Amino acid sequence: MGEKVIAGYPIIKLKNGKQIEAPLTEIVGEFYFNQGEFIMKGEDLTTVVNYQSFYVQVDIPVDNLSRVKIGNPI
Repeated sequence: MGEKVIAGYPIIKLKNGKQIEAPLTEIVGEFYFNQGEFIMKGEDLTTVVNYQSFYVQVDIPVDNLSRVKIGNPI
Protein backbone atom coordinates (compact mmCIF):
# COMPACT_ATOMS: atom_id res chain seq x y z
CA MET A 1 0.00 0.00 0.00
CA GLY A 2 1.27 3.47 -0.84
CA GLU A 3 3.77 2.20 -3.42
CA LYS A 4 4.07 4.16 -6.65
CA VAL A 5 3.49 1.98 -9.71
CA ILE A 6 3.87 2.54 -13.42
CA ALA A 7 1.12 1.58 -15.90
CA GLY A 8 1.61 -2.08 -16.84
CA TYR A 9 3.62 -2.86 -13.68
CA PRO A 10 2.43 -6.13 -12.07
CA ILE A 11 0.76 -5.38 -8.73
CA ILE A 12 -0.83 -8.78 -7.99
CA LYS A 13 0.46 -12.25 -8.94
CA LEU A 14 -2.13 -15.02 -9.00
CA LYS A 15 -1.53 -18.69 -8.19
CA ASN A 16 -2.12 -19.73 -11.80
CA GLY A 17 0.87 -17.63 -12.91
CA LYS A 18 -1.22 -14.76 -14.26
CA GLN A 19 -0.74 -11.26 -12.96
CA ILE A 20 -2.79 -8.11 -12.61
CA GLU A 21 -1.11 -4.96 -13.84
CA ALA A 22 -1.53 -1.35 -12.80
CA PRO A 23 -3.91 0.37 -15.23
CA LEU A 24 -2.11 3.74 -14.84
CA THR A 25 0.89 5.35 -13.20
CA GLU A 26 -0.17 6.32 -9.67
CA ILE A 27 -0.14 5.02 -6.07
CA VAL A 28 -1.47 1.60 -4.94
CA GLY A 29 -4.20 2.04 -2.34
CA GLU A 30 -5.58 -0.51 0.11
CA PHE A 31 -5.70 -4.24 -0.77
CA TYR A 32 -9.14 -5.75 -0.10
CA PHE A 33 -7.99 -9.34 0.42
CA ASN A 34 -5.35 -11.38 2.24
CA GLN A 35 -2.92 -13.87 0.75
CA GLY A 36 -4.59 -17.27 0.38
CA GLU A 37 -8.16 -15.92 0.15
CA PHE A 38 -10.39 -16.94 -2.75
CA ILE A 39 -11.62 -14.11 -4.92
CA MET A 40 -14.54 -14.02 -7.31
CA LYS A 41 -14.58 -12.69 -10.87
CA GLY A 42 -15.35 -8.96 -10.84
CA GLU A 43 -14.43 -8.52 -7.17
CA ASP A 44 -12.41 -5.41 -6.24
CA LEU A 45 -8.86 -6.37 -5.30
CA THR A 46 -7.18 -3.02 -4.72
CA THR A 47 -7.25 0.58 -5.85
CA VAL A 48 -4.75 2.68 -7.77
CA VAL A 49 -5.15 6.26 -6.62
CA ASN A 50 -3.97 9.66 -7.78
CA TYR A 51 -2.85 11.62 -4.71
CA GLN A 52 -1.61 14.60 -6.74
CA SER A 53 -4.66 16.66 -5.84
CA PHE A 54 -7.70 16.18 -3.67
CA TYR A 55 -10.49 18.18 -2.07
CA VAL A 56 -10.58 18.77 1.69
CA GLN A 57 -13.26 20.57 3.66
CA VAL A 58 -12.20 21.69 7.13
CA ASP A 59 -14.01 23.80 9.72
CA ILE A 60 -11.72 26.54 11.03
CA PRO A 61 -12.55 28.75 14.00
CA VAL A 62 -12.87 32.43 13.01
CA ASP A 63 -10.04 33.32 15.42
CA ASN A 64 -7.61 31.21 13.32
CA LEU A 65 -8.63 32.36 9.83
CA SER A 66 -5.75 34.84 9.55
CA ARG A 67 -3.27 31.93 10.03
CA VAL A 68 -4.66 29.91 7.10
CA LYS A 69 -2.91 30.30 3.76
CA ILE A 70 -2.74 28.13 0.64
CA GLY A 71 0.28 25.86 0.85
CA ASN A 72 0.47 25.79 4.65
CA PRO A 73 0.39 22.37 6.30
CA ILE A 74 -2.90 21.45 7.96
